[in-house]
Amino acid sequence: METSAADADWFSRQHQRIATNISGFFRGNPQVVERTLLCMYAEGHLLIDDVPGVGKTSLAKAVAHDSTTGRSS
Repeated sequence: METSAADADWFSRQHQRIATNISGFFRGNPQVVERTLLCMYAEGHLLIDDVPGVGKTSLAKAVAHDSTTGRSS
């Protein structure tokens, strides 16, 4: 599959929009948002293992909401 500059630009804009939406809701580490989106793009699995209260559920809800509605809040 060949990717054009227009396709790459569209993807970049969409990625930025999604990351911004999620980051507006999830106030944690931005790197976590990037890695979460990478897993989503690759249609892979993501295991988030951390102590209680760091926002794991909030992150999952924000990603799920944005991927179905286009916005996380």
